[in-house]
Amino acid sequence: MPAGPSDAPSRATPIPGVEGVRAIAAASILVYHCWRYGAEGGSRAHLGLVNRFVLPHLPLGVTLFFSLSGFLLYQPFVAAALSGSPFPKVGTYFRNRALRILPAYWAGPRRSLVMRPMSGSLRTTRRP
Repeated sequence: MPAGPSDAPSRATPIPGVEGVRAIAAASILVYHCWRYGAEGGSRAHLGLVNRFVLPHLPLGVTLFFSLSGFLLYQPFVAAALSGSPFPKVGTYFRNRALRILPAYWAGPRRSLVMRPMSGSLRTTRRP
């Protein structure tokens, strides 16, 4: 029999290593983007065999990161269903997600607005 919503979110037992693997996946995304787009003129940095065998496969970190994130997000709901305890309130769940995500979401554009004039990307070129 399904349980009703509760005020206290159901806590699932943490699985050792999942957050660490998720951090490695996020780092692989960062390293890939630095390698792919960080070199001057838009070319890739040349790092020998690493360039050929490792770096092109780092985008797999995106799949791993989103898969693990989805698993961690749904875990409290499954834990509640399996234990027969009340499900977390969806409103509380979304509020907690927003409080965690939105500050970084708004900090990114603000930071880029501050850094963009310093990078010289606002310079205009005159056409003859």
